[in-house]
Amino acid sequence: MGPRQEAVNSGAASKRALFVVLTDYPGGAERVAFTAAAELASRPGWAVEVIVACSAAEPSFSREALPDGIRVRYGLFGKPQLAFPLLPFRLLFRRYDFVCTTHIYTNALVSMMRRAGFIRIGRLAMRESTSLFDRVRGLKAKMFELLYRGYGGEDVLVAQTGYMADHVRPWLRAKSATMLRVLPNPVDVGTIRRAMAETLEPKLRQRLSTRRNILFCGRLIDSKRPDLALEAFHLLTEQEEGVQLVFMGAGPLEPDVREQAGRLGLAGEVLFLGRRANPYPVMAACQYGLLTSANEGFPNVILEMMACGMKGIVLTPCAGDLGTLMGVKVTETHAASEIAAALRAALRSDEDVSEPHRATLEPRSARQFVDRLLGD
Repeated sequence: MGPRQEAVNSGAASKRALFVVLTDYPGGAERVAFTAAAELASRPGWAVEVIVACSAAEPSFSREALPDGIRVRYGLFGKPQLAFPLLPFRLLFRRYDFVCTTHIYTNALVSMMRRAGFIRIGRLAMRESTSLFDRVRGLKAKMFELLYRGYGGEDVLVAQTGYMADHVRPWLRAKSATMLRVLPNPVDVGTIRRAMAETLEPKLRQRLSTRRNILFCGRLIDSKRPDLALEAFHLLTEQEEGVQLVFMGAGPLEPDVREQAGRLGLAGEVLFLGRRANPYPVMAACQYGLLTSANEGFPNVILEMMACGMKGIVLTPCAGDLGTLMGVKVTETHAASEIAAALRAALRSDEDVSEPHRATLEPRSARQFVDRLLGD
């Protein structure tokens, strides 16, 4: 999230907080957790700690995103399958005034440990990271059903959207259902805008400055549909010149997408930047944003694109409550032709979206989000 800031606590910390995440990669759950952790660490009297189940990544998202005053502890293994079984031992017999977790695995684990008395927690806030049963079937879905039975130790359970709340409610214990609240994801506009000021390397800055750039920011995996983004971009280039599709993110589909770009004759118009710990200077250098996901919990990257001043953002109907986002275009379907048409309209529009974006971001401040987690 940009240049690291010192946590601004005055006086001795009297309250201890813990945020638990699975990995050190810039996924949606990690972004929300680190935004909340940084906000809480800025408040007097709080000592904030982050436990990452996996080992530190390279580049490390937590080291880039979190203030220096937050203690971060990493696991021994990079793969969640190996790291997660050790997490209970790292939490055993600890005591915190406030704990926040953001994934079904860590939610169930911390909830069960609290109920069994293996960890002492004053207030436990758990957050759903996605609408799971839209994405999984069969044995994996059965496993998630069992994990939801482990809930019940929380004081508040956060769903990102009304759709997500309705989706998860049937799988919860009765007690957990009464704790369920809809709380939109936060975005720390101030931190993002400070991070935007980081200078891009000259060669990249030059390339981005000479094109109209459409940014796809996310992992190159099946659910994000980078192939669909490229297909829509190909249709767009049949009527628009001087445009460039920028992929910022890594994943197993990258070789396939590169091959697809070459096959379509677009190798010179598509740029692959890989994963960046600080994505915001690239966002600031791109005028348009594109998200083609099949499904999401809620696409926080769209809020970050708004904060970076993008003047046109197109996304597919991949999550609930997208109609609450002002100043963006949500397509009716996932058809490449419709996405291309929406991009073309954005490229040709002179609409000033700064005020709709401000109105969308203002009620999603990190301070308001943390206040709700704390029950204030």
